[in-house]
Amino acid sequence: MCRNETVRAVPPETLQRAIEHQGGRCLYCGCEMILPDDMPAKNSPAMERLARELGIEPFSSRWQERVKYHRATAEHLVPHSQGGSDEPGNISAACAFCNSRRGHLPINEARAEIEELIRQGKHPCIRT
Repeated sequence: MCRNETVRAVPPETLQRAIEHQGGRCLYCGCEMILPDDMPAKNSPAMERLARELGIEPFSSRWQERVKYHRATAEHLVPHSQGGSDEPGNISAACAFCNSRRGHLPINEARAEIEELIRQGKHPCIRT
């Protein structure tokens, strides 16, 4: 981030509406998302329970990181870099992994890239 850029935050209620509208599923991969406020503390029994609920074996390789990829994030349909806003009509919800993979790609290109990662078994939220 450049020094003169301002950090923008989507209002929590806007993200909550997007999550509800999508049935709690990621826009790109369809995984079950976790609300940011519901993310348990690292190395806690709650983190272990959540991992099991998501089909992730606790204490397996990078298990806590895989759980955190399920965190719901605000996804701008039109990114700020392309003139998009934080208005509710421009906000959807994506898991942290898919949102980070999209970057500034157009939605159709991001979807194709994410679908390929799923096919290759390289998406941490989806096990094929």
